[in-house]
Formats: sequence, C-alpha cells, structure tokens
Amino acid sequence: MIRKAHYVREGTRTVEIRSLKNFNRESFLRDLEQKQWHNICCSQDPNEMWEMWKNMLMATIDKHAPLRSRRTRKRKSPWITNELKRRIYNRDYLKKKAISSNDPHVWQDYKQARNQTNAEIKKLKRDYFTKNLELNKHNMKKTWQLINELSSRNTGKTKRISEINLGEQDITSPVEIAEAFNSYFSSVGDNLAAEIPYPDHDPNFYLKPSDKTFSLQTPTVDTVHRFFSTIDEKKSVGLDKIPNKLLKLAADVIAPSLTGIFATSINTGIFPRELKASRVSPIFKSGAKTDPSNYRPISVIPVVAKIFEKIIFDQLYEYLNTNKLLSPCQSGFRSMHSTLTALIEATNSWSVNIDNGLVNGVVFIDLKKAFDTIDHDIMLLKLENYGVERNSLTWFKSYLTDRTKKCLVNGQLSNSVPITLL
Repeated sequence: MIRKAHYVREGTRTVEIRSLKNFNRESFLRDLEQKQWHNICCSQDPNEMWEMWKNMLMATIDKHAPLRSRRTRKRKSPWITNELKRRIYNRDYLKKKAISSNDPHVWQDYKQARNQTNAEIKKLKRDYFTKNLELNKHNMKKTWQLINELSSRNTGKTKRISEINLGEQDITSPVEIAEAFNSYFSSVGDNLAAEIPYPDHDPNFYLKPSDKTFSLQTPTVDTVHRFFSTIDEKKSVGLDKIPNKLLKLAADVIAPSLTGIFATSINTGIFPRELKASRVSPIFKSGAKTDPSNYRPISVIPVVAKIFEKIIFDQLYEYLNTNKLLSPCQSGFRSMHSTLTALIEATNSWSVNIDNGLVNGVVFIDLKKAFDTIDHDIMLLKLENYGVERNSLTWFKSYLTDRTKKCLVNGQLSNSVPITLL
C-alpha cells in the first residue's frame, strides 16, 4: 500500500546570491569599459587605489547582477529517488497510524513497508557507491570523498553549531558563538607561541647570509591577466564580496588597472589593508562538538589577494630555487615535490644506513598550529639574510602586519579582530 504523499520541506536557510536572471555579458563588459579606470593611477596610495577600483567594479556588478536573498534546502543523499521518498513517507505514516490505533493489521502493514523501504535504501546506496567508485577509480581525491561519505566520516561540511563551551561558559546565541570562535582562533596561536622557549642563540647565529640579492618586480598586464584564468569560479568569495565568476569574465577590462595597483603596492611597500582581511569558517574535525579546539579554521581571502600572492610567490620561489637557498630536504610548497618525495628520501637514507650496518633512529614531530606560531620577526630576518632588499622587505612586513579576520558561523559574521603575531 502506497499513500499519496505531500512532503514537508527540509530545514532551510537564507543566503545571498547574485541574480543572473537578466545578466547580459556584452552590456556588462561595455559598462566596465566606460569606467574611468585611468583615474586610479592618479593616486600613489595603494589603499585609496584599491578602494576606488573596487567601488567602480562593484557598482557595475550590482547593476547587472544584483544581490538577492534565496532560501536553500539541505542537499539530500544522492541515492535517494522520488520513489524512495514516497516509500519513506508511507512507512512513517503507517508507523504513526499503527501506534495510534494499535491495530495488528496496520502493524503488519507497517512492518512490511519498513522492511521493503530498508531493503530499497540498502540497494540504492550500494548501487550508487559501486557505480561512482568504479567511475572515479583513477581520481584519488574523489575516491576518498566517496569513502568518507560512505563511512560517515567528516567530509569537510560542518552542520549548524548550536552550542560551544569556552572556559566555564556555555554559549548558545548565534552571534555570541561567532564571536567566541573568533576570539578562540585569534588567541590560540599567540597562546601556543608564548609557550615556545626562545632559543639560546640569536636567530642570526643559525643563518648564513646570501651573496645574492632579490627585489620584487612590478608585474606586467599579461602576467596579471594570466592569473585571472586560474580563478576557480566555484570557490567562496571573500569579505570584499567580489564574485569570482564576474571577476574572471571582466579580466580583459580590469587587468590593466589592477596591474597598476599591484605595481604601486610593490613600489611603496604597502599591501592594501582590505586585502589582508579574511573570513574564517570553523570546520569540525572530531571529538566533542562543543569544544572550539575540535574545529579547524578555514580562511577565505579576497580572490584579488590570491592573484597578488601568486605573483609574489612565483618571483620569490624562482629566486630561492635558482640560487639553491631552499633546503634539499624540503618537500612542502615546492614544484615537483610532495609527501611522496619526502618519504622516498627518508626510506632511501634508512636503507643506506642499514646496508652500512647502522641503526636508524627516527623522531616524528607533529607541530601543533605550526603556521599560527611562526615568529614573523624571525621570518623577516631570514628573508633579509636570503638577500631580499630593503624595499621588498618593507612590502613583506606590510603584508604580514595588521591582518584581520571575521568568523562566519551559522550565517552570523563576527566583528573584526587582529591576527598578526608581530
């Protein structure tokens, strides 16, 4: 027996999206071309230049793709079909009816519907994972996503956080939860860094000055334009709310003026303040869900900041790599290197030692909050020793200092707090 069902919608939430209902690509680009982008170069203040640039771009975006509020529902399990939903509704309906009537015949109908529904769920779930594991057998990232989904492990999605415990306080207000996470993430690095004993020797004792020199070079328009093509349209936007898709679409028009901002930033040694603001979301790892330490902070910075960072990274990495200033033992953050190369290097050295009749002693160290506890003063000192010249060093210091963040939890955005260790 299958009863005609009318479903209650799953829990919804309201989100802001860009409406592209009446969007016209040619009209959008034409309006951008008519903006007075050249006026930006009249200023020599990167912060002022960025503000002018962003305002002109956002005015055009708001005109052609205005923000709209939309209610969204939680995505259902991908193996659930409309037929299965009808079976589930009918099963639950019969259970309620059996409990209220206590009729043996209705109980029998319910048990039959329950068994059929459970069997169908198992079959559909099995077929879904079997098919997709086969389709993605050469894609390890997707394969592990499927395995995590199948085993109900954390897949990077954090459900609504209803309560956290900070110190002796139980916090349930959405606004206060966002502020509490922001406070915790802001202090955890400083607190851990304070526990790290200062070395017996001055950092200079361990550094060998380089006879090479490095200066940041102003990028060309072609270089900036090339990095626009790397923008992932599906990634979240930063606090600047510039949509990745429209930024990428506008590349031909806006790349020259953005190149001017980057050039002025490098020449003045000032990194635009707003590009140092990040939005942080807590992602649950494991353990008690009320403990903030069991959440990993995931930061989202403005995509323009990402482009600028990639340009700077390429220049600095090429210099360090060409002049062999990086440790040969370093595998992280290097082209053609990975955890595999580190493992090969380690096992090879162990094998050589064994062949020579030696015993291997191995110490494995897990650095807690490694990036959060980096001493920026020491890092700048290392850059200076590696040959980074004064003006470029000023730029790196500007990049590292006065950084801020806001925490987004359950749709609530906290106030801004500083995150620098300097």
